[in-house]
Parts: sequence; C-alpha cells; structure tokens
Amino acid sequence: MIQHNRVCLRPEDGSAVARVMDSGQIGQGPEVAAFEQELAARFRPGGDAACVSSGTAAIRLAAQVHDAALWKVPTYACVALYHALRDDMTLVEPMDCREHTLDTPAADIVVHSYGMPCPVADDRIEDFTHAPGVSLDGRPCGSLGALSVISFGATKPLGCGSGGAVLGPADAIEDIRDRRDYDGKRELLDRFNWQWSDIGAAIGRSRLKRLDDENAWRAQVAACYDIARKRTHDRTRGWYRYVIHLERVAEARARFAQAGIETIVPLESWELLHRQLHLPAENFSNAEMAARTTLSVPIWPGMSNEDVDRVADVLGGLEDLA
Repeated sequence: MIQHNRVCLRPEDGSAVARVMDSGQIGQGPEVAAFEQELAARFRPGGDAACVSSGTAAIRLAAQVHDAALWKVPTYACVALYHALRDDMTLVEPMDCREHTLDTPAADIVVHSYGMPCPVADDRIEDFTHAPGVSLDGRPCGSLGALSVISFGATKPLGCGSGGAVLGPADAIEDIRDRRDYDGKRELLDRFNWQWSDIGAAIGRSRLKRLDDENAWRAQVAACYDIARKRTHDRTRGWYRYVIHLERVAEARARFAQAGIETIVPLESWELLHRQLHLPAENFSNAEMAARTTLSVPIWPGMSNEDVDRVADVLGGLEDLA
C-alpha cells in the first residue's frame, strides 16, 4: 500500500539529533536560537523568529501580541485555530472560503491551504505551515502580514515531530519570547511554558537545508499528475498536498484502494468549524462543497518513481467521476 503521507527523514537528521544528544543540552538552547535565526533569514528578512512548543502555541502567542476581542477565521481549516484563540475574553467567528478555492483572505488569520498562497493584508496573521518556500508576488510566504506562524508537526513540509514558530518584527518577537520564557522574571505577567527543545530544532535545521529540493520534487510530481489529468500545471504554488475536486469521492477512493493507494478526505464535513459550533451549514456553502468534493492523493518525498506512476495512472482514469 502506498501511504498517503509519510515523514521523510534522512541520515543527516539522525546525525543532527546525535550532535545534540552528545552535547548534553536537549532543552531549549543554542539549536533553537540558531534555527530561529535561520528561519528569520529565510522567510522574514529583516525580522525575527521565536520557536515554541507547537503550531497551536504559535497561533496563541501571535494572537496575544496582536490582541483582538473577535477573531474571524476560516471554517475550512484545522480546528487548532479555534483552540488557540478561544478563551473567556475572546470570540471566534468562522468565515466561508471563496468559491472554487480553499482560501479565506478576509479572515484575521489567513491560511495557505495545501501550499496554495493567497493574499494577506498587512494587519493580519499569516499561517504558512503548508507553504514554506513558496512566494506570492515576489514575497516569500512567511513574510506576509503583521505576524506569521508555522507548525513543525510531523507530516508538515518542515516536520520535526512537534514545535512551531512565530515570525515578525523584532519588537513583537521579543514580546513573544518574554511570554514563552516564563521563569526567572521579576514581573508577574501573562506567561506560560511554551518552550521547545534543541532536539526538534536540530531536525528543523537539517530539514530546512533541503526544503528547496523537496519542494522541487513535489512540483515535478504534481506536474506528472497534472499531465495524467490533462490539466495545466500551476508553477506559482506549493504542493504540500495534491488535492482533486470531484463529485463522486467515495468511488474515486475505492479505485485508488484497489490499486493499493491510500487517499484521504483532508477535511471532513463534520470537521468544519461552523459545524463544530452548530451554525447553519447553508451560510457556509463553499466550505461545505469543498469538504464534500475534495480528495488528497500521495505526494511525499521518498515515493519511488513506480509509486508516482501508479498514482498518476489512477488519476488519469477519473474523468467519469468529475
């Protein structure tokens, strides 16, 4: 069975972890600090970055610095957005995505879903978890909006098993570090232990070095899939996920399964935020359509050429299910 997704770790990642283990410093330390510098230099030139314990923590801290009583967020997105933002003093309002797309550029936190970049206003927060190494109008994702957040969850493009980061202006990141590094402070302010580990940062530094190569591989495979489907290849986006839209998703999944290929519905209807909040589905028709008609197929670095060809063969035979 070709797995839908799989973490692509290499010997150099193990060497990076061994280096940290040999140092005796496995908590937050010099590896985290070095990774922060490398993240800022790559994705937020002229700014800074703070690594934290998870992508959810990154959103939480960015929101605390940005400060709002009401957050408008995509209903078609990971529910971590809601968990990161909602508390007794804050309200979260879901928004529908645009028709024929999966993005919600008018939201307060804008997500580049599956690697497809979308505009981010200067006063918003950008989630570029799915799009590191992708650019929009000549600007790297990670440099858009007032602040940017990224998750290093295991299967993400920069997967480290855990962790996340906030990127932005130096003064805002200094505020986030103060909230993260809770101990040894004279003033009793709103802080929490959001610290990460040098082990995770070592993996992140190793993976960052090959991000461009892996993105290029994903784009090459996506082009093969597009050829099989007789589609024009989009060279402007990233390919964290290769998703297709068709009416008869269950039948398509069955055909992939028969060929020994695992697929997923990336966001089931019940996972949509408005459904979780028991809001009327008819007010979110685009997201409802997207959840019902979207299927994701394997496109992870480490797949063999034979794996890619097998997926492409099935993709090329789905026209009757569109």
